[in-house]
Amino acid sequence: MAKKLGLKGGLGQFRSEVKELTALPELERLIPPLTTEEYKNLEESILELGVETPLDVWIPTEKTAGGNKDIIGKTIIVDGHNRNIIRLKHKMPVPKTTEREFNSLVEVKNWMLKKQLGRRNLSDANRTYLTGLLYNTSKYEKGKYERNFDGEIERNTAHKISQETGSSIRSVKNAGDFADGINKLAPELKKHILSGKERIAKATIQELASSDAEKPIENIEQIEKEVKKVRQRKTVGKKKKQVSEKNSPENGKTIKSAEFHINKNDTVHQEMGDGERLERYLEMKAKFTEQFGDLELDILTSVFNDILQLRSTQSDHVKLANDGYTILRSGDSPKIHIKYFSKDTNSWKILENTFTSKTERDRRFKKLLKNKKTIRG
Repeated sequence: MAKKLGLKGGLGQFRSEVKELTALPELERLIPPLTTEEYKNLEESILELGVETPLDVWIPTEKTAGGNKDIIGKTIIVDGHNRNIIRLKHKMPVPKTTEREFNSLVEVKNWMLKKQLGRRNLSDANRTYLTGLLYNTSKYEKGKYERNFDGEIERNTAHKISQETGSSIRSVKNAGDFADGINKLAPELKKHILSGKERIAKATIQELASSDAEKPIENIEQIEKEVKKVRQRKTVGKKKKQVSEKNSPENGKTIKSAEFHINKNDTVHQEMGDGERLERYLEMKAKFTEQFGDLELDILTSVFNDILQLRSTQSDHVKLANDGYTILRSGDSPKIHIKYFSKDTNSWKILENTFTSKTERDRRFKKLLKNKKTIRG
């Protein structure tokens, strides 16, 4: 049985003269969606009686807005989003509000999540999701101001929330992954899973947290596909660990640090000549793709480039370029950029350098590597 959570958020005064309410999308997303029946019942009640219960609001000051100048002085809804949506739909006047006092937007989020966790009619999925959001929000905020010695922030945060919610520390951390996974879903699918209309294992959603899907996932089939990619990447990670062993006997041979094992008898050697190495590279790439299926190409190429030392072998670059491959590299100086190997000049040239951040560059780099004829150099 969940414990009753202590709520902060100082109670201010009742207000009836508010002219406009602001609903911040990042706060709205914290509220579990109502079921069709719940929404219908709430709407019927509001149409008959009006918005009886005042909406809780927060009016941030320059000090409490945390650098977000756009929200200073606005009357921001912190509880009552669904009531506000319904009254706007029917063009009803602004209801009475109760002003709450908070020191930051993060404090608002934690207050909202704890309030939602106190509801009795939460589904199991919703409760896990809210617990995960509370854990993630708290640890990310702490990470801004405190050094994280060996995962100390995660442990302390998980311990605190486990005491507040009556869950185990492991359950709290798993809930964090579950929340990250749920947030990768399209709104409609998210609503169906949290309400129980669509059923899928929690562990599957937790694995989805490691997905690098760029667009919201629309259906269960796409979830399974993304999770398959996550599992494949883990398999690659285990395979790559075999590369660094030195002087270990296997079938009478010495394993070199530049070897990669597809199986016990299939290795690649750094000592091969350029032509032989290139031919072996393309042969192994085809075999590896066949074995592991629809795997992200940037993972494949990073493995093979490490083995074949493409980064330092210009003759391989030339051969690959002449064979129709586009070879890319990324860099940070003088600007954050992506460059390509030009077969016309046998040198590197800038492809794109208008990125505002490394994250934006890396996202673009991954997208380019999905082309079957594009590899990391």
